[in-house]
Amino acid sequence: MESALWSINLLALVYLCFWAIRQDNAEQEAQAELAKARAVRQEEHQAQPQMPHQAEHSVE
Repeated sequence: MESALWSINLLALVYLCFWAIRQDNAEQEAQAELAKARAVRQEEHQAQPQMPHQAEHSVE
């Protein structure tokens, strides 16, 4: 009976390890998508022509 409990504990540990790896990968993918979206937004902002009065007050 004790060996069955050890087996269950080991399986639970392996399951939790794989779950944590999956969660880590999902977080990294979300961060990569966010960085990509920020880069696209920044490129779009830089591509917009500025009016003369906006260029004077621009901090960039």
